[in-house]
Amino acid sequence: MNIKTQDEKNRLLVFERGEEVISGLQDFCRSEDIASGWVQAIGSAEQLGLGYYDLAGQSYITGSPEGIWEILSCKGNISLKEDGSVFAHLHGVFGDSEMRTVGGHIFNMTTAVTCELLVTVLPGPIRRSQRHDIGLELL
Repeated sequence: MNIKTQDEKNRLLVFERGEEVISGLQDFCRSEDIASGWVQAIGSAEQLGLGYYDLAGQSYITGSPEGIWEILSCKGNISLKEDGSVFAHLHGVFGDSEMRTVGGHIFNMTTAVTCELLVTVLPGPIRRSQRHDIGLELL
């Protein structure tokens, strides 16, 4: 991962082929003491781990679509979990070579060609807290 440009509030990160984006983003935020932010990204990905949250069952339905996918939309936030760890909460929509789409909560995503990701640092920190009625740590 390379920092292409940055200012007081923004960091443009570029992930290279084979780099895992979610863990890399969380590592970057830890090293830069970023405790809150907004994230958006474009590029291409493979080895996707996606999820849909089933509220009734309070668990994720997960899937790992195979192949290389264009990142059509990827947005999310950076916050701190109750234990103080950095959490990158991203959702994405991905398109394949036949123009089909898949999407959901992104658990993991490996860069296929490039992933250009903008982090806008927000005043913070922003902290999550456990919502037992929902089964998740929420803002």
